[in-house]
Amino acid sequence: MNVITLSDAQLALVRSTLQKQQDEILGDLNMGNLSTPAADLLNDHFDLIRDCLREIDDCNTPKAIPAPTLQQSAEPVWGGTTSVANVLGVDPKKLYNLKQAGKVRAGYHFRKEGRSYSWNVATVSQFLSENSH
Repeated sequence: MNVITLSDAQLALVRSTLQKQQDEILGDLNMGNLSTPAADLLNDHFDLIRDCLREIDDCNTPKAIPAPTLQQSAEPVWGGTTSVANVLGVDPKKLYNLKQAGKVRAGYHFRKEGRSYSWNVATVSQFLSENSH
């Protein structure tokens, strides 16, 4: 499941935009001269927007949730491919693709331990944040 985090200002903009759309649809419905399928479609759209506005208004969770931060320690934190990928929110294949492309350095971003690899959470996180477009 993906989570979308909105600031209070962003949430207010979404609410305002939905309210404007609802008002426009209500105006179109009040004009009349609509075919039955068009009126049904507008009614469905109006109901969907109304329900979204109710969910925003009735929301009991915080409107802005701070993004998780990685704790930096004096010693690097190394972990397996899957666990580091989960912490960083990326597909484990992305780590291997970066290694294969020579974009991350052995001993700094990753190290081979037997048949598997360990990844430095802090340095890989920094690399990903600096190279995300």
